[in-house]
Amino acid sequence: MRISFAPPGFFVNDPLVTIQVNGWTAYAGSFVSGLDVRFPVVPGPLTVKTRIEVLGIGREKVYPAMAVHGHALELVLEYSRMWGNFTSTPKQRQVALG
Repeated sequence: MRISFAPPGFFVNDPLVTIQVNGWTAYAGSFVSGLDVRFPVVPGPLTVKTRIEVLGIGREKVYPAMAVHGHALELVLEYSRMWGNFTSTPKQRQVALG
């Protein structure tokens, strides 16, 4: 699985971003640096939970996803400045392995 988020541009602060997949922390770090993490997952349903935390206040999103045997799942997060959170629907695609 690959989860990515392009650096969002200018921000006064650098919020903590945490991403969990089925309860496992896949990323915890900088928001303004963006992220690109890759890790193995077993085929089946996944729950991806994101959290952006600023001054003790967190904004969360939960996304359903499906890992398919023989494919790598790519999930691209996008940020909405209007809502101060990731968008409701990330881009998802299955990429055949091999």
